[in-house]
Amino acid sequence: MPKITLYALINFQGGQLTLTSACPDLRPVGFNNAAGSLSATEPWVLYSERDYQGDTLVAPLHVFDLGAINDQVSSLRPIGSGPRCIALFQHSHYRGRMVVLGEEISNLKAIDFNDQVTSVVVVGGTWALFSDANYSGKTVKLSPGNYIDSAAVGLGNDVLSSLRPI
Repeated sequence: MPKITLYALINFQGGQLTLTSACPDLRPVGFNNAAGSLSATEPWVLYSERDYQGDTLVAPLHVFDLGAINDQVSSLRPIGSGPRCIALFQHSHYRGRMVVLGEEISNLKAIDFNDQVTSVVVVGGTWALFSDANYSGKTVKLSPGNYIDSAAVGLGNDVLSSLRPI
């Protein structure tokens, strides 16, 4: 189960809020624009605006100082974890719909996500991404990392149709 603890101050100090699921708006829980550091069981995406909008930070497990987005986190969601884990996002900078996968998929139409991916986070394993269904077409291999725009890695935006761990 994903878990994140937000702290009001840097170095894991001050008031805290612990979450175990995505939170599209931190206002109702009284922690909007109040996080200075965090500790998590898996990577999370932090957003400066509610509903997963605005500036983003893909946060690793422990961040003692949120730096540029200190006191600016308004929504957040877990990415997932595992030895083979990839998160696909509909828009650049990890915005929009998110799908987390741990196994190959020969056609993203099966999950209504064909030709819609613009940013990617590879949490575990190396993945081959294909522009066409059934593992064909233009191919890009991605290692663990954060990719804010799929065009920047040579695949293009909104062209991903299949993928598999390699």
